[in-house]
Amino acid sequence: MDLQLIYQQNASAEKICSFLSKTYDRVKVDEIHIGGLNHLLIKIPDPESNTRKGLNTLKAINNCLDEETLTEILKANNINFATDEEGLIRSYEVLICDLDILSTRLVYHGRNNYKPKYLRESENPKLSELAKRIFLILGLDICLVRLAYTTRRRLRVIGIDPSPILRERDLNRILKKIDEIREMDKLLPTRNVKLGADPEFMIFNSKTNRMLSASQFFPRDGVVGCDNIRMQNRQQRPVAEIRPNPSSCPLKLSDNIKQALDSASRMAPYQNVKWLAGSQPGGAYSIGGHIHFSNIRLTANLIRALDNYLAIPIFLVEEPVAAVRRRRRYGSLSDYRVKDYGGFEYRTPASWLVSQQITVAVLCLAKIIASSYYMLSKNFLNSAEAQRAFYTGDQDYLRPLFPELWADIKKTEMYLEYEEELQIIPELIFNNTTWNEKADFRKAWKLKTTPRRHLRSGSYNDSSSQRITQVNTTRPPAATRVSTRTNSRRIGTSGSRSGTRVSTTPGRVVSNPARSNNSRQGRIITSAQVRRTHIVR
Repeated sequence: MDLQLIYQQNASAEKICSFLSKTYDRVKVDEIHIGGLNHLLIKIPDPESNTRKGLNTLKAINNCLDEETLTEILKANNINFATDEEGLIRSYEVLICDLDILSTRLVYHGRNNYKPKYLRESENPKLSELAKRIFLILGLDICLVRLAYTTRRRLRVIGIDPSPILRERDLNRILKKIDEIREMDKLLPTRNVKLGADPEFMIFNSKTNRMLSASQFFPRDGVVGCDNIRMQNRQQRPVAEIRPNPSSCPLKLSDNIKQALDSASRMAPYQNVKWLAGSQPGGAYSIGGHIHFSNIRLTANLIRALDNYLAIPIFLVEEPVAAVRRRRRYGSLSDYRVKDYGGFEYRTPASWLVSQQITVAVLCLAKIIASSYYMLSKNFLNSAEAQRAFYTGDQDYLRPLFPELWADIKKTEMYLEYEEELQIIPELIFNNTTWNEKADFRKAWKLKTTPRRHLRSGSYNDSSSQRITQVNTTRPPAATRVSTRTNSRRIGTSGSRSGTRVSTTPGRVVSNPARSNNSRQGRIITSAQVRRTHIVR
């Protein structure tokens, strides 16, 4: 891989140039001016590769050196500088290279006799998480993030240095990272990336449109379960979650998701409820479509590729109003979490369970990006304007960027393998069509249901028998319903892969199937819990 590094001219830059010139052939160094400061442009050629990568690009450095731009980017992500009114108790200097924290230096303020010390990353995980997030949203590959704990008991930014002066130990670590990045295009194709997922959904009463707690129907753990979120002052958990078996093949993973949804349907086969996915289909709870990656090294380039080539396309088919509500607290750019199995989950997308077609397309796209991200170099989100558009639901700003992103996807070796499954994405985007997260997605997935039974309610005795009354309600509209808006359409796609099918069939009155109260064997509940959690009103 051809590398290009920009570093402000200082003692560390001179050492980097000297080492690289001795290590690699034909290294070229030029001087450039950025923000009135002298910088070195270091080029490391690789005649065996057609791939190019810039470390600390011109745009990323300008983001840091221009105080107004830096402030706007941080503000768009709800990150603030320390104000003049806030005194500093202690500060941290966090050195990051390619998403690895190389060192964290702690300095106490107001204590002249206290020597600075270095901390391990595990000693302050919240500090490390914030520093990495700042590093990612600014588009940097090497930087020193300066944070401070203020007298107002807040963690604030006090500065960003994209060309820090390094101690010898840290300099050697950065040089090693540069060598690893240079070899990435040779190592990555040899690995078969494994995918997993834990997408969420919500259940609503189709007559009252009130949300029902997922814990009414599903256990906490298992292939079908409940998210950790709890309803206020209750033990009930409102959001349902499926945890299919992972696979290196996105089509197999989609089949595993279908099997998990079939199991969920057998556990909650009612006709007077509707299953909703998307960003925030109702109520105050947001849901996500987390995608897991393993057998691959976590890098800054990978996260940024997922932001640009996966999050933007999904954003363009989301219902924008709901997406804005969700991202006030959940689903920010570069949102990821390292998992104990050695991989990580990417948490930015909303729940793509709205249809089987969209699910398959999203998983195939994720596979392509993770397998070829060294070829996907565009970073359209590296500006305050683009990030604001993402958080405010401005699809018109980001939609013109999609053709360039998709052209890069089509150049990857894996694209032809999943070309048919991917077509739904450009089809929806070019037609200004968004998914319909108010439609019951069970029909779009063609989920299996048990024979119809009447949903009955009443009191329970000690033997769990039921006195019952019949309940009839209106069936929710099909998942393929289209509603027209001013600038775009909402659509729920059918379960077939051949194309998008639109249906306007009106709802009809049906009887509700009942589920036995003791269908989940081995779970012990009280009578009060039975009344609260097993009666769908």
